Amino acid sequence: MIEIKNLSYAYPDGDHLRVLLKDVNVSFSEGILNVLSGRSGCGKTSLLYCLGGFETEYEGRILFDRTDIRQLDGDEFRRKKIAFIFQNFNLFGNLSVLDNIRCALAISDTKYDADLCSRTLRRLGIREDQFSRKVSILSGGEQQRVAIARALLTKKDIILADEPTGNLDLETSREIIKLLKALVHETGKTMIVVSHDPEVISEADRLFTITGKKILETR
Repeated sequence: MIEIKNLSYAYPDGDHLRVLLKDVNVSFSEGILNVLSGRSGCGKTSLLYCLGGFETEYEGRILFDRTDIRQLDGDEFRRKKIAFIFQNFNLFGNLSVLDNIRCALAISDTKYDADLCSRTLRRLGIREDQFSRKVSILSGGEQQRVAIARALLTKKDIILADEPTGNLDLETSREIIKLLKALVHETGKTMIVVSHDPEVISEADRLFTITGKKILETR
């Protein structure tokens, strides 16, 4: 469970501060698809960076297992507890599918399990003959599936996804978000997806919208 208590966030904009979030109180549940939506520039990605410990200049508290994340070692917290899925995939293009996953596992001190890796990739629609291919030659949808497998296989408690379907066509977007939803239900992880994609929003178990510097639960 992630809890946000009385969080306010602003950033310098010229000679004044631009306030994006003001006195926000919200919690994100584990084992379901939490989706955060809102207009462009409202603070969705900024909040994700706060949740991931990249941004610490805010008022209020973000609690993970009832501990303020700013009391934790930021690098260690991200390495051991948080996996990210990005719109641009953030894979090593010159490495194979398996080597991308091995690198992520090594960084997070997670033991490589060849059978589990194979089963996860196949479940996500990556064929076995693609495992040794450089990810740069895969399609966008296939690269995003590898990125999702990487996030799941590191066995981290929290998955933060920033517009994970933003570079995908409609059909692939629909397939990816349904897979993400099914997998988070099975694994019990805490997943927070930032998106304005109607396909993603329609699949949300809990939908949150940033409006008027607040976060409202709208489903």
